[in-house]
Amino acid sequence: MRDDDGSLKFQVLSFPGTGVLGGVDLAIAKDSPHKEEARELIYYLISEEVQERLFACAGYPPVVTALYERYESSGTARTCGQLTADGGDGAARQAERDTEITGGQLARFAGEVRQAVEHARPRPMSAYYATFSQVFRSCLLPVATTTSGAAPDFRYFSDALRDALNGRLRSDDACHPPAEAAHKIGH
Repeated sequence: MRDDDGSLKFQVLSFPGTGVLGGVDLAIAKDSPHKEEARELIYYLISEEVQERLFACAGYPPVVTALYERYESSGTARTCGQLTADGGDGAARQAERDTEITGGQLARFAGEVRQAVEHARPRPMSAYYATFSQVFRSCLLPVATTTSGAAPDFRYFSDALRDALNGRLRSDDACHPPAEAAHKIGH
């Protein structure tokens, strides 16, 4: 995670253009026999304390605006080690401290995440969003995890995504047109 000089081997930047909001919703089933316990769990999960730990220790974007402000203010960003200093094996904690993201790095990360969230739009409304996600992941995962350069045909891929949002899942490869179609469109 770090170079020999201690700097991070990666950089966090806002997504160029407009991002898409989406994620996890917390809800209670109307016929739940444990509504009060579920409500308490939800309030716990969205508390500043838990949101700060999820951000500093796991990189999850906070749902609490005050945390962005706290992390972006100079000198107030707490690291995962500072938030979890009350427990754990000493040797394991030392290894974590050696690789931990610093307060300054967390502050920059908070700024980038906040900017991305503020400029994002809600994800498309579709009863077929799960199908859309399946097509999206199936085409981009190989691009992100290999170095072969086998990028999808993005024009064909965008058509497959549009079809998926409308509930139509192509039986062919959503990332690449069939060989005969590729010849027709000039590939």
